[in-house]
Amino acid sequence: MSPPKKTLRAVFLAVLSSPGLAFGATWPADADWSPVVGPTGDPLEDPQGDHTAPGQDAFDIVGDTTDPVGFYATDGTTLWVRVRLAESPQQSASKWTSFSFMAMMETDADTADGSYDFSLYLNGIDDIVELAPNTAKDTDWCDDAPDAPAFAYAAPPDFSGNARVVAAGTGLGLGADQFLDVQMPMADFVAATGVADPSEISMVYGTSSNNSTPNKDVSGADCGAPWEVAVGFGDTDGDGLSDVLEETVTFTDPLDPDSDDDGLDDGAEVN
Repeated sequence: MSPPKKTLRAVFLAVLSSPGLAFGATWPADADWSPVVGPTGDPLEDPQGDHTAPGQDAFDIVGDTTDPVGFYATDGTTLWVRVRLAESPQQSASKWTSFSFMAMMETDADTADGSYDFSLYLNGIDDIVELAPNTAKDTDWCDDAPDAPAFAYAAPPDFSGNARVVAAGTGLGLGADQFLDVQMPMADFVAATGVADPSEISMVYGTSSNNSTPNKDVSGADCGAPWEVAVGFGDTDGDGLSDVLEETVTFTDPLDPDSDDDGLDDGAEVN
């Protein structure tokens, strides 16, 4: 859903001579991708046309429960992240549209700080894929630029590096949707985040014209929502179990702190 227009903070870019720039791996088969789960516990969705750049559909993230917004994959050596867009962000073989895609990640399951922990993103201005931490956090997470990148990898718009565009086979946008895929070494990801299993990560996707904050579109949530809600860690009934956990694991009522009316909160029973 579309974020509000705000004054944006710039992010300092890593030195482009970073050793990571030369990385490249074989892309996974379609069957190897797993869908990213949204705040409801279902595959991440986002409607067509909710971005803030009318006529620039490369910024429009699209998806439904059948054809989700995003996917991830890993073979233990490489981490891949995929997003469904209404249009290709490739302007030509030598230029991306003035475009950035970011996967804002909750990596430690602690949402009390009010914003994401890391951002893996395509910087379409400098033609690189970057992983950046977010240590100086702002609870206005849509306006919270990450730190300088910890790792950077070449991503030329001819798809010879660590980003590519492929047909998605759907038409949820105004035409033929496209997948944008980015990749990085799993060893670098683990070194930065401490997370070896990407299924343990919650992600919110965004698109941008400034390579630091999602000023065009975000997936599955409004920018006005608290970060814990955006990534599915909200606890509506206050029983100590997140709504997503209650809906998908404990099968208790996320709107009732004592689902079985036995006088003991669901969180106390589970824990």
